[in-house]
Formats: sequence, structure tokens, C-alpha cells
Amino acid sequence: MSFGVKKYIMMFIDVISMAIKKEKKDFQTTVKMPQSLKNDAERSANELGISLMEYIRRAVQEKLDRESGAVRDIVTVTDEELDARIEAFLEKKLAEKKLGK
Repeated sequence: MSFGVKKYIMMFIDVISMAIKKEKKDFQTTVKMPQSLKNDAERSANELGISLMEYIRRAVQEKLDRESGAVRDIVTVTDEELDARIEAFLEKKLAEKKLGK
């Protein structure tokens, strides 16, 4: 499986996860950080195709999940395991389609 497909699937999973967790009202604050940290975060956010604000939200949520022991399974799997899970899922969906489900 190509890196582009994996990246798209990971972003899709993140978007769905964030939509499920989204609260009705957002809190707004100002965050101060070194310019170099902001630049690195912006670069990573751009690579993922998301805003800096979304990148920071995800980073905070990931940190809280780790600290609470609720680490998402997708974070702990290897590339090979992820490939296998995605291929199994796609094969299952293809088989269901062939059976008319």
C-alpha cells in the first residue's frame, strides 16, 4: 500500500475521531511558543493538509489520551500491521459487495 493512501486513511480516521469528540462550544485561547516551534508545527500541519490550530488541537488531545492510558490503537500499530488491517478491511468490503450486501 502506498504512503499516500495510508496518509489519506490516517487523516480520515483523525477527522472522524475529532468529529466524534467535538464539543458544542469551542474554547479560544492564546498560546505562546518559540518561533522555531511554531515554524515546525506549521510545516507538519501543512504536510498533513490541516491548519495549525487543528494540529495543536490534535497534539493536545493525543497527549491527554496518552496520559489517561487511552492511547488510540492506531498509534501503536506498525506500518505492516496497518497495511494488513487496511487490506483485510478492503477485502471484506469487496467480498460483501460481490455477495450483494
